[in-house]
Amino acid sequence: MEAWLKIIAGMCLLAFGLAYLYRPVWVLTLNVMFRTLVFNDGHVLLYRRRLGLLLFLASILFFYSGFNNLAHDMSVKQPSAYLDIGDAYRNFRGQNYADTIARCHEILKRDPHNIHAWILLGSAWAAMGNEDKAKQAWGHVPSAIHHSPDTGKIIGSHQ
Repeated sequence: MEAWLKIIAGMCLLAFGLAYLYRPVWVLTLNVMFRTLVFNDGHVLLYRRRLGLLLFLASILFFYSGFNNLAHDMSVKQPSAYLDIGDAYRNFRGQNYADTIARCHEILKRDPHNIHAWILLGSAWAAMGNEDKAKQAWGHVPSAIHHSPDTGKIIGSHQ
């Protein structure tokens, strides 16, 4: 399903769920209009908490799914170093070092001063037994730290 459609469905389900939980008068008003099709008074009065909670939980599921799809769609259109470095760390923890190295190279093409990518690249080369390439990657860390926008904050906080 499209991300925005899931978010809208989540908002509708949230509204219905909250109405069932906190505004049963609104539900009873809708009940008058749709009595023969969907609702009956006894059902609303006896099961409003169950149905309200079910709708509320369904809205949370739709919100999560919608925002998750939206984040993925945005990351495909505009790659995020944050999401890519997360994938690289998952590959590293799974001992998939070749994919880790490939992902780090992709990140470093976009952002040559990404400290995490240089450190992880060196760690992946070291795990594969290539100490020379690991030292070469780790050698880029000081210049990456120098170009980092947060360096002043980090250094200033330890003085």
